[in-house]
Amino acid sequence: SLDAVGDLVSAPFRGRHAKSGNFKKILAIRLDHMGDVAMVRPALTALHEQFPNVRIDLLVSKDTAPLFEDAAEIHEVIAFDKSWFSRSRDGFNTLRGAVKILKQIRAERYVVAIDFRGVLRKIFLMSLAGIPRRIGYATKGRGIFLPHRISSPQSSDQLHRQNHYLNVI
Repeated sequence: SLDAVGDLVSAPFRGRHAKSGNFKKILAIRLDHMGDVAMVRPALTALHEQFPNVRIDLLVSKDTAPLFEDAAEIHEVIAFDKSWFSRSRDGFNTLRGAVKILKQIRAERYVVAIDFRGVLRKIFLMSLAGIPRRIGYATKGRGIFLPHRISSPQSSDQLHRQNHYLNVI
């Protein structure tokens, strides 16, 4: 129901899909779970192959940032403390972390952002940062903040994580 309402409300605000000549920087986001973050690498490689002249930055947790130290397809790894996206009830640290991330992302003036997981607060953060072309899975009411939506495959529960992330690209 939320997705249907989101489609109706956000339809007039959706832009056209990004083309290579229209942007110079992409922000990719995959923050938690070491194994899942490692599995996003083939999608980042595919993204780099598709847009070889576009700067690709990756937002990850400090714990997972070392996985991308040698990643030629990534220009900059932006690593943040887990407090921003953890499930803890420490609201002050969560808010402080979100503001810190928001300031850095706004300063970079990304035109395209890709969320590989589909977490509402990350998608909302992309929106607050003023990133016009936000790409990700539009499920569970998250579509209202995604002008460029990816439909989750019918069998996404059985789809290997690497293929799930490649589907976004």
